[in-house]
Amino acid sequence: MKTIAKITALMASVVVAAPAFAATQATLKLTGSVPASTYITIASTNVETGAVEQSYTIDSAKLTTSGSNNVDNIAYVFETSNRKSGYTVTASSAHNGKLTLDDSSASDAAAISYALMYNGQEKSLSSSQTVTDISSLTGKTTNTKSVGLKITGNPNALEGTYKDTVTFTITAK
Repeated sequence: MKTIAKITALMASVVVAAPAFAATQATLKLTGSVPASTYITIASTNVETGAVEQSYTIDSAKLTTSGSNNVDNIAYVFETSNRKSGYTVTASSAHNGKLTLDDSSASDAAAISYALMYNGQEKSLSSSQTVTDISSLTGKTTNTKSVGLKITGNPNALEGTYKDTVTFTITAK
């Protein structure tokens, strides 16, 4: 019995004296997540306001003067993303790059054609167009792009209000 008590006392002193998994260093693993953030806004000036809709009224002389009529800096688009694989921005027109009389058919003879000027680059909107293609990012960024129009004036245009809607869509890669 004395032997068992001695062995038990000896084992207890070993457990107290030296931890079973003694080490000279310990590690604390930290984890945190940054959510993906890709969005687009538009403003009438080059100051971001967070707006997602903007309107612009075109001078009637630009609509009815023959030839090419430029309208510069009618809006600014702010492309924001933190996706390391980049993003694309597309532009599309409700009437395929034509201002139509009271939202009538884009094939109407009274329609007034135009091209989008996106950051100085001319883009036909007869179909959806990629206006920005960023292949990679090294950090969150906001790119400011100017928007203008290159209007082909129609001196035979009928009276009335001519309209179109351009939609900009940002997509993370």
